[in-house]
Amino acid sequence: MNSNPRTITILFTDLENSTPLWENHPELMQDLSSRHDFLMREAIEANRGQVVKTTGDGFHAVFESATDGVLAA
Repeated sequence: MNSNPRTITILFTDLENSTPLWENHPELMQDLSSRHDFLMREAIEANRGQVVKTTGDGFHAVFESATDGVLAA
């Protein structure tokens, strides 16, 4: 058994109420979604995080410190 356990921080994001926006403004949402994805990856990686998975307009990321996760958020 490992006597020095490691703590990780997990960040889950989602754009709330984005479905109606996609339905009513698909072209605009495509552009905004690309920008969102770029900014999220940039914030996560700049704070020593790793993107584990993306789901639609959500991100799942992991950090080795809570501080890094909060700074990315």
